[in-house]
Amino acid sequence: MAFQSPRRDLFPDFSGRPGRFKYQEIADRLEEEIRRHGAPGQKFTPELALSRQFQVNRRTIHKALSLAMQRGLLVQGESGRATIADFREKGFDGRLVAVGIALHTHLWDRLYLALARESVRRQKFMLTCDLSAQSLDREEPLTADMLAERLKEALSLRPRSLILQFPISAEALEKLGPDRWNFRNLVLLQNGPLQHRESTVRIYPDERATWELLARHAIAAGYQRFVILVPDYWKAGLVAPAIQHQLDIHGIDPASLNSYFLRDAQALSGLAQWAQGPGGPLAVIADFDYGAHLALQAFRNLGVSVPDQVGVYGVNNTPWAFQDGLTSVDYDPDLWARHVFAALEELESRGEAADRVIPPVLIPRGSTRPVSGSP
Repeated sequence: MAFQSPRRDLFPDFSGRPGRFKYQEIADRLEEEIRRHGAPGQKFTPELALSRQFQVNRRTIHKALSLAMQRGLLVQGESGRATIADFREKGFDGRLVAVGIALHTHLWDRLYLALARESVRRQKFMLTCDLSAQSLDREEPLTADMLAERLKEALSLRPRSLILQFPISAEALEKLGPDRWNFRNLVLLQNGPLQHRESTVRIYPDERATWELLARHAIAAGYQRFVILVPDYWKAGLVAPAIQHQLDIHGIDPASLNSYFLRDAQALSGLAQWAQGPGGPLAVIADFDYGAHLALQAFRNLGVSVPDQVGVYGVNNTPWAFQDGLTSVDYDPDLWARHVFAALEELESRGEAADRVIPPVLIPRGSTRPVSGSP
């Protein structure tokens, strides 16, 4: 099997993650490639070719391959060359878990890899149904027809459980027809409406706790004005109450909180000029790292002092956060994966499981003032 060059959007740079070694990053990428394209019994790419592909020495590649073997994805062939293990066939004993991924972002791809590791550890063999409409040269909207067609492929293998990134629309469920019940348990990774039988559980990030955590840190860091940087009014309506709650607790004038709607980098120059006005230091809290990245660029281009005059916060701890030294919020993918499989085991044994929320973790960096102690 020749290893295909990873797409940048599907395989982001993990080098900024603390505690990660290069061989672990390579093993994660090999795992994704094997699970997407590998055929059991097929000889895997030679070490020398992988060494050239990743521009590392063969010792690093050897450690990455050894880790892939520990995960049950590769075995040592008779010739000494790694061979893809028969991990898919094992799934047909009724323990097969299908995972539907529709949006390939840093957060979701990290979670997918964590789910894959946890599935190997628990011997619940996992396959991926890629619901994405993305390709290398175009991006199409994900229609109900496309979603139903791709789900049918996964459900034709009759998995016991299905893990979905977001709820299936009523229209897509209708198009699935009888196939929609070709599984026993459903886990949703976002907080959305349930349109399945009782054996459904939601395991998702705690958004309200996320915004309250960001607000608490900004208040503790001494910022006196607050801006929510969001794409539209609908999002502001979700975020503002959580931040306002913290302002109320700390006795801060509610007029200090405003919303700013992200359009483009040029439009943000108006926000940067306003930040230099009277009223004290400003905290800009974006609902995603890329918006925070654009704000940081605008501030720095106009000579605004970061983090003294303005502190900038993002969400999801993407490569933008590593690149810019951006304070951001992360959700532990390994904890998330453990919750998913623990809930699946409860559904198998009792037929029901409680919803779970994944707590946010703040990662302070240079875009905000330091705070002594935890926020």
